[in-house]
Amino acid sequence: MKKLKMLMLNNSGFGIIGVIIIAGVLGGISLVIIEMGKQAASSQKKLQTDMDADFIAKEISGILADATVCTASQIAGKNAASTPAGLILDIIGKYSVTNTTGFGSSHIKVKSYEISNNNFAEITDPNTETALVINFAMPKIVSSSATLKPRRIKLIITKSGSNIATCNATWVNPNDNWSRVGNNIYYGLGKIGIGAPAAVGLLEVDGGIRPGSSGISVDGACSVEGTFAYDAVLHKPVYCNETLVWKGM
Repeated sequence: MKKLKMLMLNNSGFGIIGVIIIAGVLGGISLVIIEMGKQAASSQKKLQTDMDADFIAKEISGILADATVCTASQIAGKNAASTPAGLILDIIGKYSVTNTTGFGSSHIKVKSYEISNNNFAEITDPNTETALVINFAMPKIVSSSATLKPRRIKLIITKSGSNIATCNATWVNPNDNWSRVGNNIYYGLGKIGIGAPAAVGLLEVDGGIRPGSSGISVDGACSVEGTFAYDAVLHKPVYCNETLVWKGM
């Protein structure tokens, strides 16, 4: 019995069964750490892929922001039944799936593209938009279960009949809901809160608003009825009345 007991113990006093249990626990912990490392690496690769996709979309948008280039890119002249077949060769061919290396450290490639609105909404239509949608092939370095959102490049267009006459692009990220119309920006999906996450009015500001005062004076001419401003000489707020004259409040 004494010899058997000695065999069951190692020099530290642990039994063989205890050693096996500890080894199993350490092995399980190692597997968890390895899996966590794999997930972290996969997340990093997905982040890099998203960054590369954004870069491509921004570059394409920058090219098409020139109305002359956009209009000549085979977008103009298209109608609801056709898409700009030559665009991918002319402008985004270096990112297409025919490129064997892909782009960036993720080696991402453009799979396809399309114009999103078959009715081709003009800049005067606030309810719809026309966009060039860029679809990407998921790189092999990223998990096959991951998803990669298409990038939408908003197109500001005019129409001639049912065809696009002119266009120019403005880049937005996938979650952006603002539109650019000329030099203005537009938001039509709800209310806007500044410091107020649950705005009740169309525009709600939780804090002070400082109106402009340059060139503003009581009884001076104004251009838009209902405009508010501030007379810095008389130190009082003013408004533009129905006769287009600044009046004190």
